[in-house]
Amino acid sequence: FKSTHAGKERFHHSSFFGGECVDAAGVIVAKDGVLTRLLPHSGHYRPREAHLARLLCFFCFGLGLELNSVEVDVQRLLRVARAENSKKTDTPIYWSAAQTYAFLER
Repeated sequence: FKSTHAGKERFHHSSFFGGECVDAAGVIVAKDGVLTRLLPHSGHYRPREAHLARLLCFFCFGLGLELNSVEVDVQRLLRVARAENSKKTDTPIYWSAAQTYAFLER
């Protein structure tokens, strides 16, 4: 399902899988086809730490992606409180995906 919001066309992730179960959820940012940033935020699927660890494991061992070149917003992992009326995307805390994976595997 696609919609237009503020002049931008958006693809709704819940339509991609037809409402079925997924292994991970969030926002993936790529530049020129290269993954640069991962934001494990999703109000619908509510991804947990195990989901993020599984995704990073797949990126590293399944796809051979160099995890040091990807940033991950870890504010949920660190349980950071944010100011009232602010959004998660307003206050990111980035670690490398390698550092995030090591933290999750502790």
